[in-house]
Amino acid sequence: MLGETTPDSPRLSRNAGTTPVVRKNSLREWRVKPRRASDPLRLTLILLARCFAWREALTIVQPATLLRGRERGGGGEQFRATGQGWATFVRNHAHALVACDFCVVVTATFRILYVFAALEVGSRRLLHANVTANPTAVWTLQQVREILSDPHGYRFVLHDRDSIYSAWFEAAVTAMGVRVLRTPLQASLANAYCERLLGAFRRECLDFLIPFGEEHLRRSLRFWLVHYNRGRPHSSLGPGLPEPPSQLPAPVPAGHRLPRGSRVVARSVLGGLHHEYGLERLAA
Repeated sequence: MLGETTPDSPRLSRNAGTTPVVRKNSLREWRVKPRRASDPLRLTLILLARCFAWREALTIVQPATLLRGRERGGGGEQFRATGQGWATFVRNHAHALVACDFCVVVTATFRILYVFAALEVGSRRLLHANVTANPTAVWTLQQVREILSDPHGYRFVLHDRDSIYSAWFEAAVTAMGVRVLRTPLQASLANAYCERLLGAFRRECLDFLIPFGEEHLRRSLRFWLVHYNRGRPHSSLGPGLPEPPSQLPAPVPAGHRLPRGSRVVARSVLGGLHHEYGLERLAA
């Protein structure tokens, strides 16, 4: 738990070999090297600060508010569906379960945008993602329709208890032939799959670029979606890919030797932010 002062905790340091002291810098607590702002980035931020009333967009949040939310998120295992524990239920129906969630993104002009994402839990495949400035139940229902319009084997749609998922929304989704599941009360970890997905999107994309608007964010999200499904290894899959390319030769374990007639190729993603590596057959 955050703030514990046990001697074995990696988040503690000793002052003069006597009293454990909690480090104030969260980056040091998790042993993450901080990203230093470059001179071009500083200049860009200065110019943006002169163009917009950025002080009006600031929101001050007490640390206790964040910690209280984490403490309340530990009851997911107590949920019961069809007589099973929540973890057992998800594991048994992973390939028939679609989890969805929203995240908030702030643009360079301090405009608030919302990203909707839907994930197939079993394969970790990102089924659908879109951006809007005005999330409504009608807009969200259309996103779900796009997921369920093609033939599928999904039986459940999981979401949290946000007010956007109204009774009308859930009735419309149920009419599509799937069952709606809400996360248990005060159990945010029950939808940990989408939390992890959206966290990866922030770490791998939004931490390195600031979208200028809705179209810029949508285009970046579209490129990252392809990378997430077809080029980014997932440790939970072995590691593996949710959608492995079929045209590439299957790698054959041979130590450090490459399969005969193949070579390693690299492809840049998001303007060189990430790279994907694979095998390519050599011309005969």
